[in-house]
Amino acid sequence: MNTESSKKSQKKEDSWWIKRHKRMKELMKAQREAARKKAQMQESVANVYDTNICTFSKSITGGKTWQ
Repeated sequence: MNTESSKKSQKKEDSWWIKRHKRMKELMKAQREAARKKAQMQESVANVYDTNICTFSKSITGGKTWQ
């Protein structure tokens, strides 16, 4: 009887561990997706900023570039 109850408790622990592991994988996937979206947004903002600076510089210099 004792071994049977220990098997049940082991199964519960395994089940708990498997569920926890699955939740952690889902959380990590969500964090990766959020980080990817944040990086894309930052890149987009940087591109807009660079375009605006370039346009402003050309308007100030009459179309000449500093390169």
